[in-house]
Amino acid sequence: MDFSSYHIGVFDSGVGGRYVALRLQRELPGIRITVLSDSKNIPYGKKTPAQLLECARPFIGRFEALGVDAVVIACNTCFVNVGHQLRQLTRVPIIGFEPALEPAAADSISRVVAVCATGSTLRSRRFKDIKATCPEDLEVVEIDCTDWVPLIEAGRIRAAHLQPAVDKVVSSRADGLILGCTHYHWVAGDILALMPAGYDLRLYEPTERVKAELVGVLQRVGQSLSQ
Repeated sequence: MDFSSYHIGVFDSGVGGRYVALRLQRELPGIRITVLSDSKNIPYGKKTPAQLLECARPFIGRFEALGVDAVVIACNTCFVNVGHQLRQLTRVPIIGFEPALEPAAADSISRVVAVCATGSTLRSRRFKDIKATCPEDLEVVEIDCTDWVPLIEAGRIRAAHLQPAVDKVVSSRADGLILGCTHYHWVAGDILALMPAGYDLRLYEPTERVKAELVGVLQRVGQSLSQ
């Protein structure tokens, strides 16, 4: 598929959107990507759904004005809380990031997985619905890492900030860790480096699923334009 004729928008509260855009640019060569970030309102993880909708709404309008073919909400917190409402505001297709519990649950041997996410994501109805689809024998350890976001944004995240979450993963014997915020993708290697020697941990994040969904959306856009 030739992606050079398509223009997509990527929205996030900060640098997580840049990570997602880099991945999509590499894997969908030629695609045009506009990244918009709401860094002045970070962290989203401490906001209510009403506040999140107020923050994100103007950016959807800006993407519409740019004539994008689709919008990727790279912010888990935003999408799980107000993704449905944002879709009602526009005719532009919206694809969003949400914690990748399903593949982690399917792969887990210890039957324990951990989720690093913001408090707002962990409290959301959508996250509870995702958890409800997991097998009954699976334990999901929820780790509120809201405070990582401004540190990653400022380039000041250190091992000491990550260690408490790593300790919870190890003490729970989780063999899968879901990165439930695209900011955390930037520190995936740092998290693995802090694991004890010989500890087998697999990281999960939904970029591949989002990419596949995006490609399907763009194919439908192309078909409608050719008719």
